[in-house]
This record gives sequence, structure tokens and C-alpha cells, in this order.
Amino acid sequence: MEVLKKYKNQIYFHLVLNLAVAGFVTFASLIHIPLNNWYGYFLNAGLFLIIQFTVFGFLYLLSLSRFFFKLGFPGLFLLLCISSYWVYAHDITISQSIVHVAFETKPDIAIDLITVPFVIFMLLAISVVFLLLKWFQNLEVIPWKSPL
Repeated sequence: MEVLKKYKNQIYFHLVLNLAVAGFVTFASLIHIPLNNWYGYFLNAGLFLIIQFTVFGFLYLLSLSRFFFKLGFPGLFLLLCISSYWVYAHDITISQSIVHVAFETKPDIAIDLITVPFVIFMLLAISVVFLLLKWFQNLEVIPWKSPL
């Protein structure tokens, strides 16, 4: 129990970090899947857990170094938020062809896609990034060894 008390702030930080990623990124791909019965909900929950366990491991490794977390997390999170917004809003699957077409689109057409809900979503995502970085800055140094 003393180990949990010692690392309580880090555990809370990683829990909130994963909830932020789940809310802004992971749910976007899972929200439009049609579910008819309890078996569908069970499979969807299992898929969500598999994705989040993978994301948790990546975020934990990223957070072992303050430098890499501060450098990599904001850009990665905002890039994933941008893509998850378009996945949710237009119910699309991002593939190589969509990325290719997006880079060949004229700027005046791309500007028409920036809407008020998109701006609000991105401002919310940016504020979450700043809050998480501020919280991460106030955490104690994360050890490289196992706390157990």
C-alpha cells in the first residue's frame, strides 16, 4: 500500500492522460460502429481495451523522459486529434489515398473545411495539452526502475 501512496500522483496522471487520449482520439473510430446486442457491445469494449492498453504502453514509455514527453506528446496528440475529428465528423477511414488527396487539395478548398466546431475542438485539445504538460511538470522524477 505504501507503493501506491508513493506513486499516487503518477498513477492519477497516467489515468487522466489515457482518458484524454481515449476521449479525444480512440472513441472517434469506435462511436459509429453499429451494435445490435450485448455481444457487439462486448466486442467493441474489448477492441477499445486492446487499443488503450497499447496506447498506455506507448504513453508510459514516452513519459519516462521529460524531454521526449514535452517534445513529442503535444504534436502527436494534436495531430491525432485533427485526424480523429475528421474520422468522427465525416465517418471516414483514413487511408493512404485520403492523405494523398489531402496534400494535393488547393488551399481555398481546405480552408472551407475549417469550421467553428473544428476550431472549438482544437482549442479544447490545446487546453488539455497545456493542462497535462503543466501537471507533468509538477510530477516528481519518474524512476527508470519498477516501483515494485
